[in-house]
Formats: sequence, C-alpha cells, structure tokens
Amino acid sequence: MVHVDAYGNIKIWGDIPDQIKSVGVDLGNDSMLKIPVVNTFEDVEVGQALAYVGSSNLLEIAVREDIN
Repeated sequence: MVHVDAYGNIKIWGDIPDQIKSVGVDLGNDSMLKIPVVNTFEDVEVGQALAYVGSSNLLEIAVREDIN
C-alpha cells in the first residue's frame, strides 16, 4: 500500500529488508530513478530524493528541503 502524507512524502507499507541500499521509482517511458536509502535527510544534498525508514517504521520517499 502507498500513501502520500501532508508533506508530500510517499509512505510505503510492506516488508522492507534492513540491508536495502536504494529503491527504484519507475518514471514511465523506460525511465527509472534510483533513490538512495539513508538514515537522515542530511545524507543527501538539498533538493535530492531520498528514502528512509520513518518514525512509523514505513519506507518513506522524500526530497530534502523541497520548497515546491
């Protein structure tokens, strides 16, 4: 199951292996975005996509300091 929260973060329910290093997001047209799985937002540059296990123990996909 997938949910988008009030901040625009994508939350994914499911069994996520602890050792996962990145996730792929299918952008269509044979394009795939590889997103690193990190511990904190500071592990990536401002404006970059990231994935992390949030406080609800779900895999979350976000953009660091996205101002849009």
